[in-house]
Amino acid sequence: MTQSLHDNAVLIQSLIERIKAGQSGELKTLFNDLRSAAGDILQDYDGIIGTMGQRDEISKLLAKAMELPVDAYGQQLRDLCNQISGEVVNLEYHSLMSVAGMPALVIPDTDKIIRQLDNTPMSIRNWRGELMLDPFIKDWETATLTAANNAVLRAWSEGQTIQQLTTMLRGTKKLYGADGIIGQYVQNADMIGRTAIQHTSSVAREAFYDANDDVIDKVRFVATLDNRTTAVCRSLDGTEYPINVGPRPPLHIGCRSTTRPVLDDDTFSEGATRSSATGYVPANETYYQWLERQPDDYQDSAIGKMRATLLRDGGLSAQQFAALQLDKNFQPLTLDEMRQLAPNAFIRAGV
Repeated sequence: MTQSLHDNAVLIQSLIERIKAGQSGELKTLFNDLRSAAGDILQDYDGIIGTMGQRDEISKLLAKAMELPVDAYGQQLRDLCNQISGEVVNLEYHSLMSVAGMPALVIPDTDKIIRQLDNTPMSIRNWRGELMLDPFIKDWETATLTAANNAVLRAWSEGQTIQQLTTMLRGTKKLYGADGIIGQYVQNADMIGRTAIQHTSSVAREAFYDANDDVIDKVRFVATLDNRTTAVCRSLDGTEYPINVGPRPPLHIGCRSTTRPVLDDDTFSEGATRSSATGYVPANETYYQWLERQPDDYQDSAIGKMRATLLRDGGLSAQQFAALQLDKNFQPLTLDEMRQLAPNAFIRAGV
């Protein structure tokens, strides 16, 4: 049964990833609307920005025109997060109910989950902005409008033409606008959206775990077993924490990690499996246990050549290697910091 729980956790996460990818239509609309807004404003001007008054006029008109699509994207993203919070709980419910003999489970009220979503900070490390969901989205909105305003200020200060300012904002035809400020901030919107959706998924899961703590004993961190997974998620894969205690995804922008429940009676693990980039592996196999069985070049691409050499030749178990990757605040350690903690392993590995 643990096999189905683990596989279901991965399946639910794959559905979450599809929701993230499904935002492409909203992002395309945002991109087109912002480029149109900038073009519509700037087409009424020519030459250089001659005066501070003209500079301020253009800045004000641009901000007003771009604010509408920016706000619309932020609002639809928050609405989507509210919507999927209840859907994630239902998926978790059906996953647990697949266990034979499972007692009646509680489905938390969606309004309660949304309130928790309003009041649960993200676990993102090294993030200088807000960690609460609404301000997190608002930070992107503000940064986008600020970037456009800064472009106007630079154009005025450097004596650039309106055409140059237009290209700076809208990008070039050759690259379909991707090289413009608008294109860059729409790419940022994609990552902000992905992270917000992942946070929503985590909060909804945790609310379900908490409502059923008579059945669920702990929470297991589940990373993706491929060469794109970050150091912090690699190292936390397989770790277990009490409900509402410990780090939860997303731990960084664009995080793909998830969690799964550990039952009070977790005696179903024999023969269980989990998926990886190289096929199915035992469900209790952690990221570094999986990685140490991969070819050298795959290891090198996943964690870097020096760390991979240490994994192969340092005489450390996968668990010891994982423990060496993060400090007590779950921040990745540098190679020099790792060397101070395990000098003999570096000597054995010859690095």
